[in-house]
Amino acid sequence: MSEPDYVHPQWGEARQVHDWRNHIPEEIRDIWGTFSVGQRAALHAWAEDLADMEEWD
Repeated sequence: MSEPDYVHPQWGEARQVHDWRNHIPEEIRDIWGTFSVGQRAALHAWAEDLADMEEWD
């Protein structure tokens, strides 16, 4: 079973639109590895909600 992408995100592979990784501030990315998997999941859910609300022309 593979782990979710938020456990070890590939920050540089974020797509331009509707990608949760674009909504995680650099300061948080820098300390991502210090968070528990549960904390990462919560941050991912928050950022995913933001990405889902994006509107592009």
